[in-house]
Amino acid sequence: MYDMYLKLIIIFGIFVTISIIMDFKAKNFISENHNMIWYALMFSCAHIVAFNNYDNPYYKFITPVVLSSFVACVIIFHKNKRYLFREIDKKLIDENRDGIIEIINNYKNNYLDDKSEITLLKNRVVFEGMSNAQVEEGLILIGDFLNKNRKKYTVADYVKYIVKSWILPYVISIAVAFIAIKLIMNSL
Repeated sequence: MYDMYLKLIIIFGIFVTISIIMDFKAKNFISENHNMIWYALMFSCAHIVAFNNYDNPYYKFITPVVLSSFVACVIIFHKNKRYLFREIDKKLIDENRDGIIEIINNYKNNYLDDKSEITLLKNRVVFEGMSNAQVEEGLILIGDFLNKNRKKYTVADYVKYIVKSWILPYVISIAVAFIAIKLIMNSL
Protein backbone atom coordinates (compact mmCIF):
# COMPACT_ATOMS: atom_id res chain seq x y z
CA MET A 1 0.00 0.00 0.00
CA TYR A 2 2.73 2.49 0.95
CA ASP A 3 4.68 1.35 -2.10
CA MET A 4 1.85 2.70 -4.25
CA TYR A 5 1.91 6.03 -2.40
CA LEU A 6 5.65 6.29 -2.95
CA LYS A 7 5.19 5.58 -6.67
CA LEU A 8 2.50 8.27 -6.90
CA ILE A 9 4.71 10.79 -5.13
CA ILE A 10 7.53 9.96 -7.55
CA ILE A 11 5.19 10.37 -10.56
CA PHE A 12 3.95 13.73 -9.27
CA GLY A 13 7.54 14.79 -8.47
CA ILE A 14 8.70 13.96 -11.99
CA PHE A 15 5.66 15.73 -13.42
CA VAL A 16 6.28 18.90 -11.39
CA THR A 17 10.00 18.92 -12.22
CA ILE A 18 9.46 18.52 -15.97
CA SER A 19 6.61 21.06 -15.93
CA ILE A 20 8.82 23.64 -14.24
CA ILE A 21 11.61 22.98 -16.74
CA MET A 22 9.13 23.31 -19.65
CA ASP A 23 7.85 26.60 -18.24
CA PHE A 24 11.38 28.00 -17.91
CA LYS A 25 12.45 26.74 -21.34
CA ALA A 26 9.46 28.37 -23.05
CA LYS A 27 10.26 31.86 -24.22
CA ASN A 28 6.81 33.33 -23.64
CA PHE A 29 4.14 30.79 -24.53
CA ILE A 30 3.27 27.13 -24.10
CA SER A 31 0.94 25.41 -26.57
CA GLU A 32 -2.26 24.41 -24.80
CA ASN A 33 -2.31 21.13 -26.77
CA HIS A 34 1.11 20.16 -25.42
CA ASN A 35 -0.01 21.11 -21.93
CA MET A 36 -3.15 18.95 -22.21
CA ILE A 37 -1.16 15.96 -23.46
CA TRP A 38 1.29 16.35 -20.58
CA TYR A 39 -1.49 16.45 -17.96
CA ALA A 40 -3.30 13.46 -19.51
CA LEU A 41 -0.07 11.45 -19.52
CA MET A 42 0.64 12.27 -15.87
CA PHE A 43 -2.93 11.46 -14.79
CA SER A 44 -2.94 8.18 -16.73
CA CYS A 45 0.37 7.05 -15.19
CA ALA A 46 -0.85 7.92 -11.69
CA HIS A 47 -4.15 6.14 -12.29
CA ILE A 48 -2.51 2.96 -13.59
CA VAL A 49 -0.14 2.88 -10.61
CA ALA A 50 -2.97 3.46 -8.15
CA PHE A 51 -5.16 0.68 -9.52
CA ASN A 52 -2.43 -1.74 -10.65
CA ASN A 53 -3.45 -4.45 -8.17
CA TYR A 54 -7.08 -4.66 -9.28
CA ASP A 55 -8.36 -7.11 -11.89
CA ASN A 56 -11.28 -4.91 -12.84
CA PRO A 57 -10.38 -3.30 -16.18
CA TYR A 58 -12.51 -0.26 -15.35
CA TYR A 59 -10.21 0.78 -12.55
CA LYS A 60 -7.07 -0.23 -14.36
CA PHE A 61 -7.36 0.94 -17.95
CA ILE A 62 -10.74 2.34 -18.96
CA THR A 63 -10.46 5.69 -17.19
CA PRO A 64 -7.00 6.56 -18.66
CA VAL A 65 -8.17 5.46 -22.12
CA VAL A 66 -11.29 7.64 -21.88
CA LEU A 67 -9.21 10.61 -20.68
CA SER A 68 -6.66 10.15 -23.46
CA SER A 69 -9.44 9.83 -26.05
CA PHE A 70 -11.07 13.01 -24.79
CA VAL A 71 -7.79 14.93 -25.00
CA ALA A 72 -7.14 13.56 -28.51
CA CYS A 73 -10.61 14.63 -29.68
CA VAL A 74 -10.21 18.12 -28.24
CA ILE A 75 -6.84 18.51 -29.95
CA ILE A 76 -8.06 17.14 -33.29
CA PHE A 77 -11.34 19.03 -33.46
CA HIS A 78 -10.21 22.39 -32.09
CA LYS A 79 -9.88 24.60 -35.11
CA ASN A 80 -8.31 27.41 -33.13
CA LYS A 81 -4.80 27.50 -31.77
CA ARG A 82 -4.37 28.28 -28.08
CA TYR A 83 -1.20 29.35 -26.34
CA LEU A 84 -0.79 29.73 -22.60
CA PHE A 85 1.38 32.44 -21.13
CA ARG A 86 4.17 31.21 -18.90
CA GLU A 87 2.95 30.99 -15.31
CA ILE A 88 5.81 33.09 -13.99
CA ASP A 89 4.72 35.96 -16.26
CA LYS A 90 1.20 36.15 -14.79
CA LYS A 91 1.82 39.49 -13.06
CA LEU A 92 3.58 40.84 -16.17
CA ILE A 93 0.53 39.96 -18.29
CA ASP A 94 -1.84 41.65 -15.84
CA GLU A 95 0.27 44.82 -15.71
CA ASN A 96 0.63 45.02 -19.51
CA ARG A 97 -2.81 43.79 -20.62
CA ASP A 98 -3.66 47.09 -22.36
CA GLY A 99 -0.42 47.03 -24.36
CA ILE A 100 -1.02 43.42 -25.43
CA ILE A 101 -4.60 44.25 -26.48
CA GLU A 102 -3.29 47.21 -28.50
CA ILE A 103 -0.79 44.95 -30.31
CA ILE A 104 -3.54 42.40 -31.01
CA ASN A 105 -5.92 45.06 -32.35
CA ASN A 106 -3.20 46.60 -34.58
CA TYR A 107 -2.34 43.16 -35.94
CA LYS A 108 -6.02 42.35 -36.58
CA ASN A 109 -6.65 45.65 -38.35
CA ASN A 110 -3.53 45.55 -40.54
CA TYR A 111 -2.96 41.87 -41.37
CA LEU A 112 -6.10 39.79 -40.84
CA ASP A 113 -9.32 39.32 -42.77
CA ASP A 114 -12.79 39.36 -41.23
CA LYS A 115 -12.79 35.58 -40.68
CA SER A 116 -9.67 35.59 -38.51
CA GLU A 117 -9.64 36.48 -34.85
CA ILE A 118 -7.18 36.83 -31.97
CA THR A 119 -8.56 36.83 -28.45
CA LEU A 120 -6.73 37.59 -25.25
CA LEU A 121 -8.19 35.63 -22.37
CA LYS A 122 -6.98 35.71 -18.79
CA ASN A 123 -3.98 33.39 -19.23
CA ARG A 124 -3.98 32.55 -22.93
CA VAL A 125 -4.10 33.87 -26.46
CA VAL A 126 -6.53 32.19 -28.85
CA PHE A 127 -6.01 32.36 -32.63
CA GLU A 128 -9.00 31.46 -34.81
CA GLY A 129 -9.03 31.06 -38.58
CA MET A 130 -5.37 31.93 -38.98
CA SER A 131 -2.52 30.22 -40.78
CA ASN A 132 0.46 28.91 -38.85
CA ALA A 133 2.58 31.78 -40.22
CA GLN A 134 0.05 34.36 -38.98
CA VAL A 135 -0.08 32.69 -35.57
CA GLU A 136 3.72 32.75 -35.41
CA GLU A 137 3.81 36.45 -36.34
CA GLY A 138 1.24 37.25 -33.64
CA LEU A 139 3.17 35.29 -31.02
CA ILE A 140 6.42 37.05 -32.00
CA LEU A 141 4.82 40.50 -31.71
CA ILE A 142 3.31 39.77 -28.29
CA GLY A 143 6.48 37.99 -27.16
CA ASP A 144 8.71 40.91 -28.17
CA PHE A 145 6.46 43.28 -26.24
CA LEU A 146 6.63 41.05 -23.15
CA ASN A 147 10.42 40.75 -23.43
CA LYS A 148 10.78 44.55 -23.51
CA ASN A 149 8.58 44.99 -20.42
CA ARG A 150 9.76 42.00 -18.39
CA LYS A 151 11.80 42.79 -15.33
CA LYS A 152 14.76 40.62 -14.43
CA TYR A 153 13.50 37.83 -12.18
CA THR A 154 15.42 37.16 -8.96
CA VAL A 155 15.99 33.80 -7.31
CA ALA A 156 13.32 34.75 -4.76
CA ASP A 157 10.83 35.35 -7.61
CA TYR A 158 11.53 31.89 -9.02
CA VAL A 159 11.28 30.20 -5.60
CA LYS A 160 8.00 31.97 -4.82
CA TYR A 161 6.66 31.03 -8.25
CA ILE A 162 7.63 27.36 -7.89
CA VAL A 163 6.14 27.05 -4.41
CA LYS A 164 2.94 28.94 -5.21
CA SER A 165 2.26 27.58 -8.70
CA TRP A 166 3.61 24.03 -8.52
CA ILE A 167 4.55 22.60 -5.16
CA LEU A 168 1.58 23.78 -3.07
CA PRO A 169 -1.10 22.74 -5.61
CA TYR A 170 0.50 19.33 -6.12
CA VAL A 171 0.94 18.65 -2.41
CA ILE A 172 -2.77 19.38 -2.02
CA SER A 173 -3.56 17.22 -5.09
CA ILE A 174 -1.53 14.31 -3.72
CA ALA A 175 -3.31 14.56 -0.37
CA VAL A 176 -6.73 14.58 -2.07
CA ALA A 177 -5.70 11.68 -4.34
CA PHE A 178 -4.54 9.61 -1.36
CA ILE A 179 -7.81 10.23 0.47
CA ALA A 180 -9.84 9.37 -2.65
CA ILE A 181 -7.83 6.19 -3.32
CA LYS A 182 -8.15 5.13 0.31
CA LEU A 183 -11.93 5.65 0.20
CA ILE A 184 -12.25 3.74 -3.09
CA MET A 185 -10.08 0.87 -1.83
CA ASN A 186 -12.05 0.64 1.42
CA SER A 187 -15.33 0.49 -0.52
CA LEU A 188 -14.19 -2.39 -2.74
